[in-house]
Amino acid sequence: TVVADNDEAGVKGAEACEGCQVVIIPTQGEDANDYQNRTGELREILPDLAVQSKMILADDILTEDLTVSWLIKGWIPSGSIGMIHGPSASGKTTIMLDMLLSASSGMSGWIGNRIIRPVNVVYLCGEGLVGVKRRLRAWKSERAVDSLGNFAVYPLPLDLDKPEGIREIRIQIDTLGWKPDVIVVDTVNRYMSGDENSAQDTRMLLNCVDSLRSRYSCSGLYVHHTGNSEETQKRARGSSAWRGALDYEISVSVDPDSNVRCVEQVKMKDTELMPKVYGVIEGADIPGVFDDEGEQVTGAVFNPVDEPESKSDSAVAQAVDLLFRVYTEKKQSNRRINKTAFREWLVENGKASNEDNARKWLGDKRKDRPMGKLLSSGILTLEGDGWYIHDTPETHMVLGLLDKVKT
Repeated sequence: TVVADNDEAGVKGAEACEGCQVVIIPTQGEDANDYQNRTGELREILPDLAVQSKMILADDILTEDLTVSWLIKGWIPSGSIGMIHGPSASGKTTIMLDMLLSASSGMSGWIGNRIIRPVNVVYLCGEGLVGVKRRLRAWKSERAVDSLGNFAVYPLPLDLDKPEGIREIRIQIDTLGWKPDVIVVDTVNRYMSGDENSAQDTRMLLNCVDSLRSRYSCSGLYVHHTGNSEETQKRARGSSAWRGALDYEISVSVDPDSNVRCVEQVKMKDTELMPKVYGVIEGADIPGVFDDEGEQVTGAVFNPVDEPESKSDSAVAQAVDLLFRVYTEKKQSNRRINKTAFREWLVENGKASNEDNARKWLGDKRKDRPMGKLLSSGILTLEGDGWYIHDTPETHMVLGLLDKVKT
């Protein structure tokens, strides 16, 4: 429907419109804005428009194609909105690059998870090209691929939660000549003008990126930080609106002892969570690139490793070893160990300065102390003035040997 100004140019323009409904403002010299301001009745002179129903019957939904499509099997669904988050310096960007470069360069999988076809990636890199150039060159050399495929980098921060920001990204994507399968926003902070703790501002960014997803029929992936406190390490920093809006979340954490990264799905809609992936961030040589002193320049890459021994398992093993040292050296028997004998051994071997300190050191009522760990794990039970040692996988071999020895 064309609403024409009631003047010579407006009427002439309306007459030239073909295939349109035409309404000319009834008052001479007025345009639509004038008429609405004066009468408040612009809607009444417009023709009734048929409403296009967006309602779908449930039976009709069942006839539609329900095939599930993946960019990386089990990890990144097609047409999804997801997030990878972790503390600063956890390697979340390096891990994200490893996933999506594997997909864009035509590799058949990422750490055992199938990639069906090459994936087109648009990477909004708010931190600029300095770091990412080294990572890209190191990854390409380390993985020995000929090309990184359709992986385009936009190296500037901007406000995606404002119309001009979305317009800029649309213009830039349209210059590529191909449509993205996934648009990465790294990091949320670099592409958001609002307050990340505000549900309303978070929703604004989500809606704007959703408009890009709708335009290009692609997925969206945010890279974001976690909070500083221990209880916030498995969720995105800021508003809780993130969790409800995301189809999946990937958390990156770092073991402080081994420096091994754990890549863990903490949310995946409509399907089971994938097993955790473990790896290390290592420096890979960039062939032919040296600093001004002739030293080899490297870039960070993510390489998978086996799951490290957990701290709790290691602590239990150390406590069991200590238990049997005392058992043999203090000549205990019948799978029982006396508390007094244990405290004496601690003082004699310099583990405690006196018996009171030895009593605190044992701490059988605290799960973070050696005896407390063994009691809570079922290896020990309290019995009179000591403990009884149970036959468990952790103690079976040593108990079998001790049972053959008279003490």
